[in-house]
Amino acid sequence: MEQPGHAPVRMWLREPARKGALLPQKQLVALAQAIDPTMQHPVARRLHELAADPLGGIH
Repeated sequence: MEQPGHAPVRMWLREPARKGALLPQKQLVALAQAIDPTMQHPVARRLHELAADPLGGIH
């Protein structure tokens, strides 16, 4: 999320130590809640969706 006058923040959601796997579910949920505990922000919602279903419905 960018705010005028501030540098954009980038955060990796994959761990090199885990061969590029997504962050663990608990960490994705914690990040989503830190962004917006009400899950109204689209980034928070998407992180929560990734935590619940990392394959996006592909099984």
